[in-house]
Amino acid sequence: MLFGVHRLIRTLRRTHHKKSLINISRVYELLGKIVNETKMDRALILYTTNGGGVPHVGARLYASVLYEVTNDHIKSVKDEFNRVEVDETYVDLLVQVNNQRHGVILETMSMRPGLLQSIYFREKITTSFVVRLADTPKKFYYLSVQTTAKDKTIDLATIRLAANELKRIFKYAR
Repeated sequence: MLFGVHRLIRTLRRTHHKKSLINISRVYELLGKIVNETKMDRALILYTTNGGGVPHVGARLYASVLYEVTNDHIKSVKDEFNRVEVDETYVDLLVQVNNQRHGVILETMSMRPGLLQSIYFREKITTSFVVRLADTPKKFYYLSVQTTAKDKTIDLATIRLAANELKRIFKYAR
């Protein structure tokens, strides 16, 4: 009997691992679709930690890139954007993203000065779209897509379709 339980546990672990790999593959596929089928140059999935779940003002919050897909027009930030302490304007943005379930469009020139605006200026980002994916008691996951294009129109339909599928994947995030 005990042997059967151990075999069942091993099978469940392998099945969970296989499903996780399929989900990771699907995440990259969806981020690639955003970059390849829209004018967006970069698609990122980020998460915050140390604030405990949904961001709130007054908490020390750190953001990290979990997944990233870019095109040839922009460099990767995944390695340098790891546990970066965010400022009050960034926290305010995340609170807004959490409250606006359909996402927030940001134009770099109209943003309040702060960490994110300085990064966008350095990277020559003109417009971005940020949408909440999921939250857990310890993390807040969100999608950020950015463009360097002068034309600030965004193909929201394609991005939102991908974001909705990403929400389904991240629904069970830990």
